[in-house]
Amino acid sequence: MKRVLIIAAVSLGLFLLVGIVGIEVWYRMNYPAYSFRYRLTVNVEADGKVHTGTGIIRITWAKQVRVLPDVFVYSLRAHGQAVVVDLGERGLLLVPKGGKVSKIPFLAFKDTLPAWRRVPRTPEEMRAFLKKRGTVEVSEDLLPLFIWLPDPSDPDSGRYALPSELSTAIGPDVHLRSATVEISDRILDTPVSTGIEKRLPWLVEMTAYQREHVVIGKVGEFSWRASSIWDVN
Repeated sequence: MKRVLIIAAVSLGLFLLVGIVGIEVWYRMNYPAYSFRYRLTVNVEADGKVHTGTGIIRITWAKQVRVLPDVFVYSLRAHGQAVVVDLGERGLLLVPKGGKVSKIPFLAFKDTLPAWRRVPRTPEEMRAFLKKRGTVEVSEDLLPLFIWLPDPSDPDSGRYALPSELSTAIGPDVHLRSATVEISDRILDTPVSTGIEKRLPWLVEMTAYQREHVVIGKVGEFSWRASSIWDVN
């Protein structure tokens, strides 16, 4: 009797395991996820000199289960860290890696999708995009709000700066020269950029705090969102 119960328990365990594996395989086939890396480079002129910041950002796209009509059919996320442009005595300029940065490659290589489509909505469209290679210029309207840190040691010195209005936010001789997106076989194998926490050591404590607390900034006022600056998970 005991042996029969053991066999039954083992059989049930195997049945459940096969079922779980089968469900996972089915889910991956019907709701696939894709990932790629690209290089974002930003050139800013300040004091008659061009300052360049560049970084490797990983983008993940995944098809989602659509329960309600108004729910997105895909998820999109950028991984890595903000692109940092060192302006010397004028401090640092950060390009946060929020939602806008996750869409930049698709908008830059806009010939991949219909004119009215900003991001791939199906696995077929995503697979077509993954074949793209090359370097493309990015117009300033596709870039997110920059963050200017005149004093990198003091997070309270941070403030927003529109890419098109750097001369107003920072100084009359400061302006965006260019920005590019690059996708190549070499970059697809390159790790995302890291190390920003060494330049901004206060970011470690801020990230830990914001992971445990809901931080809501006031509309129209500058506020830090640590996950848009540093997230390599």
